[in-house]
Amino acid sequence: MDALKEKDDQLLWTVSETARQLDVCQKTVHRLINKGAFPAVRYGRRIYLSRESILDWVKSQTRYNLGCVESVLSQSGDSLCDSINVT
Repeated sequence: MDALKEKDDQLLWTVSETARQLDVCQKTVHRLINKGAFPAVRYGRRIYLSRESILDWVKSQTRYNLGCVESVLSQSGDSLCDSINVT
């Protein structure tokens, strides 16, 4: 439990810590850094990411996805389950 608390108090995460927190592979984190989605701090050969910027990105993605669902519902007038055709 103390190890988890220490991770929450960290200002910067490594690429591997970020990947573990997001449950993605490290290559995905590197792609997001290269795309500009994650601002990175380089110290020598190591790459660090701000914990707050990662959490903000997750919140923005959640808001984006909720907006997509709401726009589908408002355009069709149907409930989400009615508008999905599953065969």
